[in-house]
Amino acid sequence: MPYAIACLLLLAALPAVGNPLHTEIEAIRAAKDSLLKDPDNSPLLPADRAQFAGLAYYPIDLDYRLRGEFHIYGRQRQIDVLNTDGTYTPLERFGRFVSAWNGKDFRLEVYRSPETGIAEIFFKDATNGQTTYGGGRYARLTKNPDNTYLIDFNNSYNPYCDYNPAYVCPLPPPQNHLSFPIAAGALSLGTHPDHLASLRYILQSVAGLIAGVVLAIAGLLGLADGYQRSARQIGPLLQRKRLDESLDLAVRSEDQLQKQNKRFWQAYRSAGLALALFLGGLFTISLLLSDSSFFHYIAGLSAGVAILGVTSAIWGLSGLHAARQCHKAAASAAALLNAQPDYVAET
Repeated sequence: MPYAIACLLLLAALPAVGNPLHTEIEAIRAAKDSLLKDPDNSPLLPADRAQFAGLAYYPIDLDYRLRGEFHIYGRQRQIDVLNTDGTYTPLERFGRFVSAWNGKDFRLEVYRSPETGIAEIFFKDATNGQTTYGGGRYARLTKNPDNTYLIDFNNSYNPYCDYNPAYVCPLPPPQNHLSFPIAAGALSLGTHPDHLASLRYILQSVAGLIAGVVLAIAGLLGLADGYQRSARQIGPLLQRKRLDESLDLAVRSEDQLQKQNKRFWQAYRSAGLALALFLGGLFTISLLLSDSSFFHYIAGLSAGVAILGVTSAIWGLSGLHAARQCHKAAASAAALLNAQPDYVAET
């Protein structure tokens, strides 16, 4: 039985290994790598070309080969399409591709260059700025023998702007912004498929960090509000309550109350500044490492979190402890004073 199962699994895998569509997609990708390695035609910066080993892609997923209808416009009106540098490129509104993803229809405008006659689709999706180029990606249509058209997002590619800021590239128009992620085709330069799990982990960590910061801020605000409510009660109570010398009161006079207030707010500021140091430090480190490689960015950010976390924790927890002690003392004093009989002047 185990032998039979193994044979069935092997047979099931064979079509994927020898799939001509996979072979075709891999050939297209290999041709792009050859172009990018060519010193005479490559858009890559010299430093990137020296260490270029090939573009990175999402794993091939044939579900992203979508058939649809292509409606060529009766009049190809020329319009100005916004570029990455704020200028405009004149292109023809050639037609509209209509297809569906997960049961939902979508439409993409197709533009054609009046100079070269090449028709392209400029599109954006939910992966831009995370695993793919932030300015969007490009794709082309293929006509099938049955007169339908095909867009294979496995062959979607980045504009040269992703490789070199000296290039000027058309941006996808608003009507070509897709609401769903296209997890196929080229990744942004410097992103590797092995990093995708790490990126998801990073996003989860960032979400956890944001939640922690929100809770910390809420806790600090709650501490300040609780102390103020207790401290506001103490002043009037000191004036109208009879003080028993045996009472263990941290505050017995207006002068002591003022000193208590000063200690609390000094400690409170220390805790708040420690939190601000941590967040400001992380932001600064992220800016400094923005042009570094993926591994350098992660290593630098991790080291920054560790160093800033320890420093801020020592400073912030010390201030927080002192502020909480002041709060407890004020709350205890207010409770004890409330329990005392009012002072009655002798007549």
